[in-house]
Amino acid sequence: MQTHRAILPILPVFCILLLAAGCNLFDPLRERGKAPPPVPSNKEIPTAQELVKYLNDQASVFETIDTRDLSITGNLQGNSGSIEGTLVAQKPRNLNLVARKPILGPMAYIGSNSERFWFHFPKDGSNSIFYCSYADFERGLELPLPVPIDPDWILESFGMLAPNPNGDFRTEQRKDTIDLIEETTYRGQKVRKVTTFYLGNATGGQPQIPTRTMYDASNRIISQAKITRVKEFPVRSRDGSRDKVLLCPQEMELSWPNQETSISLDLGRMQVNVPVSRTQFEMPDLGVKAVDLRRAQPASRTRRTGASFQD
Repeated sequence: MQTHRAILPILPVFCILLLAAGCNLFDPLRERGKAPPPVPSNKEIPTAQELVKYLNDQASVFETIDTRDLSITGNLQGNSGSIEGTLVAQKPRNLNLVARKPILGPMAYIGSNSERFWFHFPKDGSNSIFYCSYADFERGLELPLPVPIDPDWILESFGMLAPNPNGDFRTEQRKDTIDLIEETTYRGQKVRKVTTFYLGNATGGQPQIPTRTMYDASNRIISQAKITRVKEFPVRSRDGSRDKVLLCPQEMELSWPNQETSISLDLGRMQVNVPVSRTQFEMPDLGVKAVDLRRAQPASRTRRTGASFQD
């Protein structure tokens, strides 16, 4: 059974820009200027409930991200290279990405809102903007594009969406890390989400969460995010009483083994929790044909839409 293909929606590679999060584990939103506590002893190993609370605490103060200085390098099914762009995202599903190359101009338009997601590649020859409603998307349709991505999973991995506090969680401890494991379903099929935390408090640009991984029912990796560096941002505590520090991903590596796809991202001069206009998350009128993926012909399922790093 092609579980890894059936359970995941399909979006182009540039939609992966929101992946993964790294934050302070034992003091999720560290007070500014306060030194992190000592590395905990074995008696202080967190429980699954404590780790879930940590993730929920982070998500509660993480609303938006905005970068006009995005850099992407990597490999997409044999196509390698680099590209730059801009990205604005707002939870739970709002996304606006424009990727471009110098001189050549825009290479991709990617977007999402509460109703649907869309994408357009000016260089792919289709002269079309493709879209799909989330109502259709969540029915488990296999869409005719090469790279599997779900905006919900992206924002969750980034740290903007909270896990279900009543979910089925357990932990597995290793030498220097602890895994928070959630057995759940995704678009009607069983998956396992593993969030790996470093034991002890991360400092400087170190991530607290080095990896987030999703496995299918056959224990194959569907997608994985590896965080290599984070950036600190001052935010207000949930009760508004004091300043805290939110750690957000700065550099990361994303991979989809079955799709032979891996990329590295640098979010550049990003901002978090800045006001954004909802008009940014409307499907743009680019003067091209609009194609609903739900109504795409079965033959188009084998088509490779032009998500390429090459010129």
